[in-house]
Amino acid sequence: MNRLFIIESPTKRFSFQKKVLDNPQSRGTILFELFGEKRRECNEVIHANLSSNEMKEIALLTEYLSDKPDILVVGDIKDIVMKAGPLLRAGIDIENVMNYYMVDNKLEATRLIVKGMGQELAKCIISRNRSGEKMTFRKMFEEIEKRGKELKGRNSHVIELIRNWSFGTSNNEIKSVEVKKEEKISQRNCESEVMSPRKNSVDAIEIIKPSSSRYFRRKPSDSNSIIPQSIQFSSPDLTSSYNSLTKSTQLSVNTKQLSIKDEGKTIGLMSRTDGIISPMKRSWRKSRIQSAIIDLPKLQQNLHEQSLLSLSSTPNNSCEHITFKSDSNYQKRLDNIIKMESVIRGFLIRRELSINNLLQRKNVLQEIVQTEENLCKNMKLMDKYFRIPLKEMANKGLLNENEVTNVFTMAFDRCLHNSEEISNRFKALYDSLKFDTLIGEGLNESFYLVTSLLVFTTDYNISLKTWKEIKKNKCVIELIENNLKIKELDNRTLEQLLIQPVQRTMRYPMLINELIKATKKVHKDFGLLKKSYDEYHFFSQVVDERTKMRDDLQRLCEILDKPEYFIFGRILIGEYRVELKESKKKNAIVYLCNDIILIRKGKTKEKTVLEEFPLNGNVVADISNRTVTIKQFRNEQYKTFIFETTQNASVFTQIVNGTIMDGWYVLGDDRSYGKLLSSFIK
Repeated sequence: MNRLFIIESPTKRFSFQKKVLDNPQSRGTILFELFGEKRRECNEVIHANLSSNEMKEIALLTEYLSDKPDILVVGDIKDIVMKAGPLLRAGIDIENVMNYYMVDNKLEATRLIVKGMGQELAKCIISRNRSGEKMTFRKMFEEIEKRGKELKGRNSHVIELIRNWSFGTSNNEIKSVEVKKEEKISQRNCESEVMSPRKNSVDAIEIIKPSSSRYFRRKPSDSNSIIPQSIQFSSPDLTSSYNSLTKSTQLSVNTKQLSIKDEGKTIGLMSRTDGIISPMKRSWRKSRIQSAIIDLPKLQQNLHEQSLLSLSSTPNNSCEHITFKSDSNYQKRLDNIIKMESVIRGFLIRRELSINNLLQRKNVLQEIVQTEENLCKNMKLMDKYFRIPLKEMANKGLLNENEVTNVFTMAFDRCLHNSEEISNRFKALYDSLKFDTLIGEGLNESFYLVTSLLVFTTDYNISLKTWKEIKKNKCVIELIENNLKIKELDNRTLEQLLIQPVQRTMRYPMLINELIKATKKVHKDFGLLKKSYDEYHFFSQVVDERTKMRDDLQRLCEILDKPEYFIFGRILIGEYRVELKESKKKNAIVYLCNDIILIRKGKTKEKTVLEEFPLNGNVVADISNRTVTIKQFRNEQYKTFIFETTQNASVFTQIVNGTIMDGWYVLGDDRSYGKLLSSFIK
């Protein structure tokens, strides 16, 4: 009988066998925390406040610990990397994860892991500090440096952090934890840490207090001797009054001066590039940050009134004393205070304006700009190294001109021009991005430029099929071999370049959806982004639907052996079995295209008999039960079809009239994709 442990969360119920906890690698994981240490009885339900994603990660962890499934089929390396993340965060060594998923190219898998790694996973790996993992990551970075390349990914800060840790040059994350722990224990106020708390600084501001001061006590000594003291730094309350000194402590000349960056790190107020502020630290930092804002005008006035090198003595009121080494040091220190205050003010402003959301919006917009620039660049490469040479071959008679046209459709020039225009618009929007910038407005204004991709993506399958046929020619083979030597192409083939505009149309809604998630509902841009998402999402659905219809027309022309019907812009909407009233042969098949109706009455011994009925602005369809009549007013031509069902007759009539009203019969206008397809998609 299997002995089970059961976990129940608000979203899911999950169980696993007791033998999973017998695996030594289970120690330190969430499973061991819930069951191993508490030694709960089997079959007892443990209620845990876990999300759906955390429950999925637990299921993945139990599969690994129990060595399941019995047969593991290796998939794409990217899928393996996605599954490796939860195991690494659970404490499983990266080498064991690679062996479990039978990864052949471990360096490439490690590169993909670091490229897409988040900050939480990086902290987990660094905190356990295993030499084996450190060596694995180090080999990967050394291999990349040998190739003269640079690793770029999801978060440059995380990549640099992992690299420094693997080479043993720094361990900022661990050190920062120790510093923050030290700060909590010491219970210092923010104002006492505005300057660096290191001793023996050349430019330090020395605070000398009487023996009754609670900061330190002065030992009895001769009045002519140097007063022993601890070096402290000025706080806002102490800078308002100054008195003279009879003696001052001499500081070491060779001590290292702290930079403003080091001083900022000491109190944890330096801004971070990823915009992430730990929620746990906000409450106890708030009071410290607000109390650290110094009254600079008052400070400058008091310092100006006092002598900087020798201050007069005031025996009756000797509460605090301050001295500076020189005029130049005073100015440097004052500049540092001003810089520190600007950092604090910047932090408060960024928090007020929701810096996390603003940085997320900026990152998504940056991805839109980069992908659009890459698309424009790749289309220029296609034109330069493939389209122009193929056209020259067709002019010389080496290739069929129609075949070249099928590979690069008539819409290619417009797509290339529009892609460049979109790239420039989004780049300008990114450069001028502010908190109140309306990104949705820019997306809506650029939508008409994106629609030029419709014909290009619709004919993608046809372009790919035609290219596979003509690449067998000797002249095309030579062209491909020469292009492989071109550094600018980076060994990419035409197949890899042709797919990118197709992928681009599907990526727009995904990126806009990320913008919506990063935008607050009260922001003016939220409604505009929702409208943009609806338009771009509907457009991607239209592209998908028209691609299927275009492929159906190509197959029909091949079956009927009628290549002349496969022309630019024409698609096959539907196929219906009907009866013809005026024909001796009543049974027939009707093929409904966007600009013509093809009626297949039957087959002769030599060829298929097709009758054409063109669609234009003078055509109208009337329905009566199962009977549909198509009329053309100018020449009084008409056709009567009897459908098998009333529903087929109704759909056929709706499509014909919709095609006429929407101008879908105009093949040269790729913008007439409009309202008609909504009936199919919805």
